[in-house]
Amino acid sequence: MNKELIKKYQKEFISWVNGEELLIKGSNGWISVGDDFNWGEPTDSVIVLKDKYFEFRIALTEGKSIQFYELVDEDEFDSAKDVYKWVDWKGATSTSYFSSTLKYRINPDDSQFEVDKRFLFVLETLEELGKL
Repeated sequence: MNKELIKKYQKEFISWVNGEELLIKGSNGWISVGDDFNWGEPTDSVIVLKDKYFEFRIALTEGKSIQFYELVDEDEFDSAKDVYKWVDWKGATSTSYFSSTLKYRINPDDSQFEVDKRFLFVLETLEELGKL
């Protein structure tokens, strides 16, 4: 057994021993870790627990951030006036504990793409020429 690998993925290893499913990122994307997985061999691949929160675990390994819906202002007399908002979960990792009492989402700002400067130049030029 590779002690360093098991230490790194201790929570996942224990879950796997107890019959839960794991996913490993391979060259063909995310695949299930089979019963024949060799914990003795070192790997640079990422391993995550395949539970009901696995999409968030994968997002965290890809550098995205997770948010949870939190009560930020509670009205003492009328719960309809309670104020909730999406809050960044600072320090979350793929091995973090997810609570079934909270709502989670992948931060929508993480899915924004960067616009190429050449594309913006072409748009500005077309606007100046009156083509847009």
